[in-house]
Amino acid sequence: MVVSNQHFAACGVLAGGWQTLRREAGEQTETIETEDYGATVVTGDRILNFNGRTGAWHQTPRSIQFR
Repeated sequence: MVVSNQHFAACGVLAGGWQTLRREAGEQTETIETEDYGATVVTGDRILNFNGRTGAWHQTPRSIQFR
């Protein structure tokens, strides 16, 4: 897992190389956790999960919803 000022990058096994996800403007990284073939990145705006077996990123917005 590599975090730069423009991208989040992780290496996938089956994808055959680095898979990147672009950072949003002003996005602050709060935590990064890696274990086995997975990684989770929590930012102020999103929760990002990386599956190292498939090389796929998944993102979920961190928004507060009032009902």
